[in-house]
Amino acid sequence: TTMAALFNPGNPTHPYFLEKLRAQAEAFSMKLLPAELKAPDALEGVFAELAAQRPDTLQIMSDSGIFDLSDRIAALAQMHRIPSFATLPEFVGAGGLLAYGASRRRLFIRSGYYVKRILEGSLPGDLPVEQPTRVELWINIRTAKALNLVVPTTLLAQADEVVE
Repeated sequence: TTMAALFNPGNPTHPYFLEKLRAQAEAFSMKLLPAELKAPDALEGVFAELAAQRPDTLQIMSDSGIFDLSDRIAALAQMHRIPSFATLPEFVGAGGLLAYGASRRRLFIRSGYYVKRILEGSLPGDLPVEQPTRVELWINIRTAKALNLVVPTTLLAQADEVVE
């Protein structure tokens, strides 16, 4: 019934996404707890506050500064027994429970195409903007077991990657 959202207040897109998330949560009679991460050294304090509020789950908002802390975030989420999920599939490899989104690795590989085109003389403004064409579902069974959660076999069958 309660979902926390870890976000970076310095990211200009996060207030918009938080409001959208709040509206979606309310549509399902859920409460949203925004968890503001202003600096990496504040992470433990943010989790201490979250643990006191006992959310049922934690969404990691998409942000490069936050994702750089994936290992610490996943470890703290497990320590405080908060199932965590993100839009970056690689978060699951760091110990997060679940992720659904475009692989950063695939995006970086595709960016090589743009670098090549620019080095060959194309103007960056003339190149088309591309959206990811593949979204991946990753699930960490080890984390699920540590949290005493059972992942349905139907969900496991749909996953692109299952970390055991």
